[in-house]
Amino acid sequence: MMVDDHPLSYGKFEGTIPKGSYGAGTVEIWDEGTYEPEVNPYMNAEKELREELENGNLKFILHGKKLQGSFALVRFKNAEKNSWLLIKQSDRYATDKDYSAETRS
Repeated sequence: MMVDDHPLSYGKFEGTIPKGSYGAGTVEIWDEGTYEPEVNPYMNAEKELREELENGNLKFILHGKKLQGSFALVRFKNAEKNSWLLIKQSDRYATDKDYSAETRS
């Protein structure tokens, strides 16, 4: 789900946001790292990422502690505008083994 931008200082917050408050619930940092756009090297990366976001198909590479490699964020059609699906692309980090985010937390 696409959400509002948050200040960078929120990036280390873990805990519980009280019921009735914006964003209520448990907040857990599951992974951290960096990303890079997966774009044509001859194009303006920022412009191309913005266009991909507008078109509902954003491609990028994650360099996280848990998530690594090529991914795509794809907006659901015929659904709420801010509903997205994260898809792992086939690359050297992809696996066909059973994987549970719950056991990797």
